[in-house]
Amino acid sequence: MTLDDNFLAGINLAQCPMLVLLNGLVAHVNPAAQAMMRVNPILKISAGVLHTSRSDESAALKRMIGQFERSDPPAVLPRIHSLRSREGFVRMILTMRAVELAGAGRALIIQVADLHVRPALDHGWLAEVFTLTKAEPRVVASLFAGNSVSQTMSAFFLSHDTVRGTLKRAMVKLGVRSQAEMMLLLQAAHSSRPI
Repeated sequence: MTLDDNFLAGINLAQCPMLVLLNGLVAHVNPAAQAMMRVNPILKISAGVLHTSRSDESAALKRMIGQFERSDPPAVLPRIHSLRSREGFVRMILTMRAVELAGAGRALIIQVADLHVRPALDHGWLAEVFTLTKAEPRVVASLFAGNSVSQTMSAFFLSHDTVRGTLKRAMVKLGVRSQAEMMLLLQAAHSSRPI
């Protein structure tokens, strides 16, 4: 099976790193994704199969891709999967969408967000844009910067329950269900904010 040239042109023109999978194998990688994988080798392609630097995450990713491709009817909403470093920090987020391609069947488009380098989030900006309380931007910005819950607890002298509760309230206000979704939202909002 081959991919339509117009479809590939759209993928290649996308500024965001993207991959296309057909029947579980990588059929296309756009230039932005190729450059990203050279810089941040958490995500790898070997013999057409998508892998991660951690074998447990590779297995989880393979299961998710298989479930997504076999869903009948095709999943309408995108699925989000986060890839973590050996230390447990979210370093990359994959957003998967299924599309039906004429003559090629179902393809899986994977959009990659590299969180290896993250901007520092201004607490005042976070509070204003997302109507957060005074405490919520500190916790959200700390986690976005790559800190764990334990590191956030230590930095602000907070209990585990306080950090988790603050994070949960902030996520409700942000309209997200997972930390991975929160990371994507914050990255998009920060990159599109007026300077």
